Amino acid sequence: MSAESSVTSIRDAAAPPVLKAVGVHKSFGPLAVLRGVDLSVGAHEVVCLIGASGSGKSTLLRCCNLLERVGSGTIGPIQSRQAGQLLNWYSFVFSSGFWS
Repeated sequence: MSAESSVTSIRDAAAPPVLKAVGVHKSFGPLAVLRGVDLSVGAHEVVCLIGASGSGKSTLLRCCNLLERVGSGTIGPIQSRQAGQLLNWYSFVFSSGFWS
């Protein structure tokens, strides 16, 4: 899953991303949920993760929110921000039952 390859964005090329995930892997026991996820989000961009149930959307968001540890790969540049501040930047919107 590579969000960068499928998203067209108008972004200031000189500005660093506010969130960047590179090669993120996450497993729960033998179940590999995230396999090499790359994602880059610039300032003022809105990104939606859409996919089937169980495809890793919530797990990726939980990793970005520092609620889950990644198995390998990196998520940054979040070193300069406290975890509490990060929760103000990311949101979950649950659609279960909303569309039915």
